[in-house]
Amino acid sequence: MTNRLILMNAVLVVAHAVESVLGFGATITAFGLGLYLFPINTLLVVLVLLALLQSTWLVIRWFTHIEWKKIYARILPVALLGVIVGILLRDRFDEAGLKLILGLFILVLASAELVLMAVSRKRTSRNLPEGAGLALILTGGIFHGLLAIGGPLIVYYASRQLSSQGSIRGTLAFIWLILNIVMLGGFLLDGRITGEVLKMTGMLLPGFAAGILAGSLLKVRDDIFRIVTYVMLMLIAVSILVPYF
Repeated sequence: MTNRLILMNAVLVVAHAVESVLGFGATITAFGLGLYLFPINTLLVVLVLLALLQSTWLVIRWFTHIEWKKIYARILPVALLGVIVGILLRDRFDEAGLKLILGLFILVLASAELVLMAVSRKRTSRNLPEGAGLALILTGGIFHGLLAIGGPLIVYYASRQLSSQGSIRGTLAFIWLILNIVMLGGFLLDGRITGEVLKMTGMLLPGFAAGILAGSLLKVRDDIFRIVTYVMLMLIAVSILVPYF
């Protein structure tokens, strides 16, 4: 195994441990670090394949906690509509400008939540207004179709609307599973699932599996879980914004 693959396996241990705990974060964390090691196009396909495996595992593990009504009545239809719109608009917008807008938006939302949690010692979950919630899901879907990084907006929605760690993890996992299946279909149509991609995916399975195992052993209190979620969103926003400074 080459040094690059060893380093990438180490990155995946951290990335997939984070996702096992929070229900999100693996792909964008691994992508942000892995792009220094492998070509972007190849890396993205490999990470989507690994994300499909992890989403499947998390759906099985948290199946009884999934809030199916919210998925089918609200989140999934709106997110899929957004993904389709994003794919159709992919060639009409400047990628750099879109990433800047998304990064700033996520940073403001996550920072505001952490400030509110600090001000109110006994913070209860505050549901979003219906219109604002749907707008977040749609925008997240559009950004996912455009850049494959719209997940943080849907994560923010879930953190405000879902009540428990299990429901957040399981519900998000099912959404990522469906969205990544859609992306996989696009990769198959584009001919991007090659022997090289499958070989690289197989070489990265040890780090992927170790990350899932490590994350599955970690237990986090609900208040700490929410703090870590918003901190992770801030870090994702910063990783998006770094190239602009």
